[in-house]
Amino acid sequence: MVEKHDYMDYDLHASCIMQDSNALDMYKMVKLLLPLEKVILALMSEWEDHPGLQKILDVIRMLLALPVDTPLAKVMRTQFILYRNVK
Repeated sequence: MVEKHDYMDYDLHASCIMQDSNALDMYKMVKLLLPLEKVILALMSEWEDHPGLQKILDVIRMLLALPVDTPLAKVMRTQFILYRNVK
């Protein structure tokens, strides 16, 4: 049997992401970013003036500085900046 979904549910979910925070998701992000920050710092000790590494480090630190109650949409936009700089 196919379950019917109400499109209002999707709108509500999208609205929640735009306004709501999620401490568990923020914790998971920090848990991933801290080791990445250490790797970037190690690479920067070899290539001190590398602009790409500096950009990545700046975005990582921007993400780590976000308060736990930051809306998920803002967190995802900042993560996209990190992704775009790494790409």
